[in-house]
Amino acid sequence: MGLSAGIGQVRPREKTTSSEDNLTSTEKPVLLVHLSDIHFKTGEFGEEERNTYLRGELERDLAAMRDRLGPATAVVVTGDVAFAGKPDEYTVARDWLNAVSEIVGAAPTSVLSVPGNHDVDWARIGVAGSALREKLRSCMTHEIDGLLDACLAEMDLSVMTPLAAYNDFATFCDCRIGQRLSWQTELPLPHGYRLVVRGVTTVVGSDRNDDAGSLVVGRNQLQFDIRDPSIVYAVLAHHDSYFWRDHQRLEELLSRRVALQMYGHTHAPRVQVIDDGVVVTAGATQPEEGADWCPTYNWIVLDVQPAHPPTLTIDIWTRRYRSGEFTGDSHRDEQSDRCTRTLPALVRTTAEIEEESVEESVDEARAVSQRPPLFQSGGQPDLSRRVLYALQPMGIGDRYQLFAALGLASPEDMTYSPTELLIEVMARAREAGKLEALANRLGLVSPDDR
Repeated sequence: MGLSAGIGQVRPREKTTSSEDNLTSTEKPVLLVHLSDIHFKTGEFGEEERNTYLRGELERDLAAMRDRLGPATAVVVTGDVAFAGKPDEYTVARDWLNAVSEIVGAAPTSVLSVPGNHDVDWARIGVAGSALREKLRSCMTHEIDGLLDACLAEMDLSVMTPLAAYNDFATFCDCRIGQRLSWQTELPLPHGYRLVVRGVTTVVGSDRNDDAGSLVVGRNQLQFDIRDPSIVYAVLAHHDSYFWRDHQRLEELLSRRVALQMYGHTHAPRVQVIDDGVVVTAGATQPEEGADWCPTYNWIVLDVQPAHPPTLTIDIWTRRYRSGEFTGDSHRDEQSDRCTRTLPALVRTTAEIEEESVEESVDEARAVSQRPPLFQSGGQPDLSRRVLYALQPMGIGDRYQLFAALGLASPEDMTYSPTELLIEVMARAREAGKLEALANRLGLVSPDDR
């Protein structure tokens, strides 16, 4: 496999014919709206005039880009959903992201998220959490995996406490993290290939002392299947490898298998080819005040050209807010950055597979929390994600009555927090074959689900 040595400029991809509207999600290119560093802040809701106006301008540009490129497949947020990791911040962020999904034509169940340093509630770190963070910053790099494994093996998962509000938000888009720090889902690419999206957590050791090279990721989050030729990997994380203590051990794993890396944190957009992949930083959709204030976000289009050999194309449109509106980079005259990657044939010989397999095949299920694909085989959004979305606005009591009526909850479950109960009930519904019954009670089941 190989990626083009440089970044080319191409004419904009225009949505040209009505025939594209008739394609199923398994035949269309994947269009991602890449947002980051939204920074919703308590006390500013409806009051902060500039951010309110900015979001209105962003929404207008999102609608214009949708009309130009076609409806988005998913909305990706690479961290800093909130400003201080407080529950109220996520309530407003969730409502806004639901509105964004509607504007860009994506299913509301297609929001994908990872946490950033602003999603860590510093007030909930505590003495033990501070000691752990200092240990992660000072240990030998080869000890990082063992320390992370020990923390995540604790029954109370106290290491997750500062991310509790973020996790409550992320539960409803099926991006919650826990004993496995990374999650994985997939969506179809044309011609039999699959885009497998891995959400990676970089903020387990994050606090007010963060600096370049101070954060930890761990090898388990970056184990990839190297034997399936149909997989095209994309990784989402808040911090790029410049901020990782263990970057030297992990960058090779990324460069060998990942076609697209998407990051946030650095409030300046970037598109860069590194080894056999492309790195895209969104910049900040809603940056903090400062002299370099420049809101940015990306549209990313992934397509497969059925040549010999097949070719993956990745087009990136960076949108910048300047002179009162969002525009493309002026020096490229509204053109995209294009990167191309040669894909392996879907049918390969044993010798070809063995030549690529320089290490044993990885059991991703042990290292990554596997989530359902975003879409079912017929192109309908995944049923479990639709259930989570429908449960989102319901009151806690109404949810419990619904669960109890289906035999999925009992009075003994009252010790669970609302989010913990939701996770437990969803697992019970899948195991008992009652997910469709739950969906039916919510008015969600269609013929495509049967």
